[in-house]
Amino acid sequence: VVATYSPLTIAVICLSIVLKFGISRYFKRVGRETQSGSLEASGVDAMFDMLLTLGTLVGAAISLAFGISIDGWIGLVISAFIIKTAIEIITDGMTDLIGGRVDDKLVRRVREKIRTHAEVKRIDRLVLHEYGPRKTVGAVKIEVKAGMEMKEFKKLSEEIQRELVEEFGVELIVGV
Repeated sequence: VVATYSPLTIAVICLSIVLKFGISRYFKRVGRETQSGSLEASGVDAMFDMLLTLGTLVGAAISLAFGISIDGWIGLVISAFIIKTAIEIITDGMTDLIGGRVDDKLVRRVREKIRTHAEVKRIDRLVLHEYGPRKTVGAVKIEVKAGMEMKEFKKLSEEIQRELVEEFGVELIVGV
């Protein structure tokens, strides 16, 4: 069965393509600027809506020009792209939920900052996880000079925590 399309239908399809393209670009740009994975994903979703509508337009053009229907094939190709992108979006979203690997350069800079405190003899363990673009948390186990009182350690750990949040945006639990 070959579908029929009126000039108004074709015009609405074309307008929809242009609008979806604009929405996609806008969401992607704002998503990058605000480092919002959700907005970027909305931009990808709008882009696929646009591609789906473009597929409809191509199918309509072929139907009008040659009298054959290729809508099923177009749908199959678009579905493959949607599945691929969905897997990428889910993978990125899971990283934000379960924590991702932190850049080695940031780990080195955090270690260097902790070492600037004379009371810190050694860093035994530093673990950092990234939960989205602006959320890095972790814990560090340090060795301090012998005989340090708990009151002194509390002051030291609070100072380290404050400095790391201010300088790197890293929230850290400091233990001995």
